[in-house]
Amino acid sequence: MTSSIEQAIRMRISRERCPIHHKHPKITFTNKGFELECCCESFHRALVPKIEKIVGDAMGEEIERQLNRLL
Repeated sequence: MTSSIEQAIRMRISRERCPIHHKHPKITFTNKGFELECCCESFHRALVPKIEKIVGDAMGEEIERQLNRLL
């Protein structure tokens, strides 16, 4: 992933907070994708669908930005 996509994903994920422990998740990008660290398993399970949407949205925005640059 490009750094602009990673920054957009990090920014959106950092807004999330565990309703039980009031802690934010930590995301680390790797060659194979990313790793998500959460304070508890229930928060992790709740974040997975949100992250899928966040990643999809960020990728779509980056593709649109690149296509607009070409036109």
